[in-house]
Amino acid sequence: MLCSFILATVLLAAGNCQQLLQKPEVICNAEDITVVAQFDGPFSGRVYPKGLSKFENCSMNGDGRSSEISFTVSLFGCATLPKENATDTELQYSNVVVFQRHPMLVTGNDLAYRVHCNYALGEKTVASDVTVEMVPTTALATATPELPACYLRIKLGASPDDDIVDRPVALGTLLTFTIEMGQSDVYGFTVSSCIARDGMGMGEQLIIDAQGCAVNEDIFGDLVYDAANARVYRTFQAHKFPTSGQVYYQCNVKLCIHGRCEIVRILMPFSKSMQLLVALVTSINKNISSSSSTSHNMLVTQFHS
Repeated sequence: MLCSFILATVLLAAGNCQQLLQKPEVICNAEDITVVAQFDGPFSGRVYPKGLSKFENCSMNGDGRSSEISFTVSLFGCATLPKENATDTELQYSNVVVFQRHPMLVTGNDLAYRVHCNYALGEKTVASDVTVEMVPTTALATATPELPACYLRIKLGASPDDDIVDRPVALGTLLTFTIEMGQSDVYGFTVSSCIARDGMGMGEQLIIDAQGCAVNEDIFGDLVYDAANARVYRTFQAHKFPTSGQVYYQCNVKLCIHGRCEIVRILMPFSKSMQLLVALVTSINKNISSSSSTSHNMLVTQFHS
């Protein structure tokens, strides 16, 4: 027993001897985040997102020969989270990366870093003009309506006015999926292409298709739009993937001018034939109208566990 204790102590000390020479470097790529760390000696421990040390596709082991560790984690799995309230000018993703210095044991000397990647987005319009000896023209400032914020939230209960889920729930619990837009006299919105993910990159299910209709009403029914076109909701029963206890929801939200939004109006319980009739009438009205609509796309995400 004494020999075993001494051996364990020596191994623990050996596993904890690596020291960082400087703060890790974060590299933001199109589909993943790379964290590069330089130690003062060969690294033989493990690197993984917080809480995912047992998932091989989300972790790596030091080879015990190199002192530089380069660890890459996907933007779309392995507990990488997008920032809530993403806008048209910026997307942000974050994760917590753990450097476990010992190959087997978690100790108080391990390091954990929260890494962020900000992706700037946007559009720019350029123009020019020439005046040909006419009445002088004075340029006025261009007015642009403020873009409202959009939020995806999961509520506990059968009403979109219930409280947000803030704790684990049991399978089959009645929940309400809501997407809400900030107050706007100009914009409304439509929702399409909603998916549920396990956050591990191993499970993904389309629940609302590109036309804004439910894919499988036994799991998740058609969305309900309120009269003001400022909120969309759907009551459903809690579900999960076999691979994770967390479920991440993501939808495409398209902003549109009030009165010109092409909303899939499905009044329950419509039959499929009635749904097709509504879609046909919408298409005919679109072709008759000569006015064009202005829209803007953004991504909203939220999860519950």
